[in-house]
Parts: sequence; C-alpha cells; structure tokens
Amino acid sequence: MKIKVLGRELLVSFILGGIPCLIAFERSGVIGITDYLRAIDTSHTTVYYFSILALTHFLVSHIGFFSPRYYEKIKILFHSVYPILNDVGTSLACLYRVITGSTLACGLLGTTFYPVLGELKSPLCLFILTVPFLWMSVIVNDGYNNAKSKQV
Repeated sequence: MKIKVLGRELLVSFILGGIPCLIAFERSGVIGITDYLRAIDTSHTTVYYFSILALTHFLVSHIGFFSPRYYEKIKILFHSVYPILNDVGTSLACLYRVITGSTLACGLLGTTFYPVLGELKSPLCLFILTVPFLWMSVIVNDGYNNAKSKQV
C-alpha cells in the first residue's frame, strides 16, 4: 500500500475524528472524550445500513459501466441516480475515518498528558487499535473511488 494513500487517509481521519476529540478533551477533559466517544458509537444496524449503501453505490456504478450506453433513457436514469449514490456511498468511509481519527487522538492524548498511565502500554494499544480502522477506511474509500471511476 502506498505511503501517500495512508498519509492522506490519516490526515482526513484526524480532521474528521481527531480534532473533535481534542476539542472535547480541551473543554471537559477525559469526561469530554468519554462523552464524545459515546456520541460517535454506532449500532450494528447503522453499520449494516451504511455497508448496504456502499455496496449499492458500488454495484449500481459497475452495472452502469457495463450497461448499453446507446439507450438514452438508461443514460439519463444512471446520471440522475449517480449524484445521490455518490453522496450516500461515502457514509461508511466517513464512519471509519471518524473512528480512526478518534483512536489516533486518544493515543496522542494518552502519550502526551498521561505518560504514567501504564507507561506506554495504554497509548500504544490505542495506536494499534487505529490500524484496523485505518485499513477499513482505506479499503472502503478505494472501493468508492473504483465505483465512481466506473460511472459513465
């Protein structure tokens, strides 16, 4: 995987999830972070729904790519559906980005303000927890970009 893609994804994730986490810490300390993390906690139903939206975006984009382009009504249909799908198709990627940025910010805060908290174990665990969320964010975003490139 390219370092540029990971760096971009980390930056976007930090902007979406890390900065609000830092703001919550600045305003209310650890309780603010706890409240913030509870607020972004999503149910399984929401994750499944966002997954279905992302999959629908992917499938419709690819079906549109392989559909006959010489039928004007089909082209009009796909061109009217694509903007909506592009807006809702990124919801899953955004969810993973917010979680990635939040775990990254919590790791930074743990390292900076609470170094005695289990020495480096606690912040290191949070940095390690960032990896699967970052990985999923990259995968979902690549799928979105692939699907969008197939739109005619």
